[in-house]
Amino acid sequence: MTIHFTVDAMPVLAGRGGISNYINPLLRHFCRRRDREIEITFHWRVRGRERSQRAEDLLRAGTGTEFPDVRHVRTHWPDRLLRAAWKAPVAPLCSLSLPPTDVYFATTPMLPAAAPFKRITVIHDVTPAMIPEFFSEPREHFVARVARHCGACDVILAVSKTTADNLAAVCGIPRERIRVAYPGLPRVPEPTVPDAETLARFGIRKPFAVYLGALAHNKNIDGLLRMFGAFRRRGFEDWQLVVAGKDFVGDGHWEGLVRQDGTADAVRFTGWVDDERWAFLRQAAVLVHLSWYEGFPVPIMEALSLGLPVLVSNRGPFPEAVPNPEQVVDPADPEAAAERLALFAAHPETQRTWRDFMRCRARDFSWDRTADILEEAVRAVGDS
Repeated sequence: MTIHFTVDAMPVLAGRGGISNYINPLLRHFCRRRDREIEITFHWRVRGRERSQRAEDLLRAGTGTEFPDVRHVRTHWPDRLLRAAWKAPVAPLCSLSLPPTDVYFATTPMLPAAAPFKRITVIHDVTPAMIPEFFSEPREHFVARVARHCGACDVILAVSKTTADNLAAVCGIPRERIRVAYPGLPRVPEPTVPDAETLARFGIRKPFAVYLGALAHNKNIDGLLRMFGAFRRRGFEDWQLVVAGKDFVGDGHWEGLVRQDGTADAVRFTGWVDDERWAFLRQAAVLVHLSWYEGFPVPIMEALSLGLPVLVSNRGPFPEAVPNPEQVVDPADPEAAAERLALFAAHPETQRTWRDFMRCRARDFSWDRTADILEEAVRAVGDS
């Protein structure tokens, strides 16, 4: 029996960053591996000249290569109208904008709720429910919104066991409807310029620790900077800290913190970077991530792909991703984190141990296994 499987292709269009870091490779592997009894349609809901052009470019480049044997259907309904139609309790109205399908994969919060087919979705995190003090949306509004979305779906993929457990506990989703589908390792691109040239452009010298991610209060960047100051005061004045990511606070907030701490000369704020991040990861001594909570942080997967040691928070899924107590610290205790980093920096044997652990742990993550989980979910609901 053929199962008609339709995917909201918007994260594929996005290309890089955010949820596309998960959806893009998952769909690439799924399209290559899935049984031919599953017929795949990418549903493109794109508006605007730039996005439409990017969609056309991807379709030309991807058909038969990145996404083999995939049918592409585009709708020109504006998202505002499409959202209203998909929310309407009239199945034919909802179905007008979609190809005939048995299973729909809602890769974004946009969900066709009334049409007569099964639904799968993916939840990357429930961060606003776990640390609501850092977000403007009231916690109860976020919880209700996620609960409605998941409640309309037959299977929910969660990117970590932590996310799955918290989704069930906070939003009341039956745990048996949630499947843990870890991300796989990212593809490491070949450098287009020498790493030394990239480091020199940003004023970076070795040894250095690196942080990759948003510069926001929920990421505990202030704790990271305090930790690095305490680390330097333990006799590691030759080290630098590279902080790479988009600044969501602004007004020179972070620069003011490092000036007060006396580490302004040793901290490099690079802003958002693209392929340069891989030069940072290849040349760094350690990646440090002391966030208060995450879904499943992409930088940890990038570090795993290179065998780069990490020092991470003991909150959220970090201990699940890096189950080595030596590499896990309390983000609320910068002094203790600095002591752990100093232990790593001072002892080559510890560095080797952490590096060996990362290389071993990397074997536990595979996009092929994640694609198998998606196929099992499609078959389970498509045959029901």
